[in-house]
Amino acid sequence: MTVAVGKRQLRRRRRAETWNPWHRPVDELLPGFRTTLGPYARLKPAWAVEYFRRRFLRSLEGRVDFGETLLVDVGSGFGWLALAWVMAGGRAAVAVDTDLDRLRVLTRLARILAPSCSVWTVVARAESLPFGDGAFGVVTAVEVLEHVGEGLSRRDARAHQRQAVRELRRTSAKWVLLSTPNRWFPWVRHDVSLPAAHWLPYGLKRLYARLFGREGLFARVRLLSVPEIERALSVSGPVTPFLNFNSPSDWLKSFPHRTPYLPQPGRRVDKRGSLQARAMTLLYRILGKKARYLYPTICGLYTVRGGGRRKP
Repeated sequence: MTVAVGKRQLRRRRRAETWNPWHRPVDELLPGFRTTLGPYARLKPAWAVEYFRRRFLRSLEGRVDFGETLLVDVGSGFGWLALAWVMAGGRAAVAVDTDLDRLRVLTRLARILAPSCSVWTVVARAESLPFGDGAFGVVTAVEVLEHVGEGLSRRDARAHQRQAVRELRRTSAKWVLLSTPNRWFPWVRHDVSLPAAHWLPYGLKRLYARLFGREGLFARVRLLSVPEIERALSVSGPVTPFLNFNSPSDWLKSFPHRTPYLPQPGRRVDKRGSLQARAMTLLYRILGKKARYLYPTICGLYTVRGGGRRKP
């Protein structure tokens, strides 16, 4: 009898999820945007929003009054972090991106998924944000900085990236939350995913990638180091001891989750017990916060003195 009741409850839950827009693939909600969605078409909003809540917004809990704070997500893409913010009780969110079509997807999604919440979109570059000094309580840039200056020379790309980080600092009244691959780590999956490839000049990296069939989507990204980011932010380090978490155990609690990123959006990821998790935990126990120089990702919550005194 108990088994039968359990099966009925499971069937009811599955039927409810079928009709719940949060649990339907994005292309079913917005069939007219399949070209824009591309490989993200079958991603479910609930997966993406839960990812950003677990991985990023959790570090703000207890530090930020969500209901009184305005957030801007720079390089927002489809705006999942902005949606996660307002669904978590955030006052309002602004999504900034250079891709107008992706921002249109966000506008439509917000009308369907969060009609009573305030989510605004702005087309702009990270290097020149059209906002006043200290305009936002929280400024975020997740997997964005490595793409700033794509197509430019190495020197020009570096200048654009440093300016983008300074813009994050300028527009924030207090908090900057960012994540980007670490140039000092020898193997970066966000690039062509070959050892030391990102340390080579672009021509050699392209040849190296071609030899292994890896010349792909992120072959022109330029990676930053921890000192470069912290100098541009004018900080001595993040307030969070381990990535953007208070401890390795807090980080591990964010797993399992469904990643909203390529190469397989919606793929289940669980690093609990993995070699990477054990190695990063050991580094943290030995080096403390200095271990951030050696992690695959530069990720943290920073307190900055923004460019203005306006109340967030």
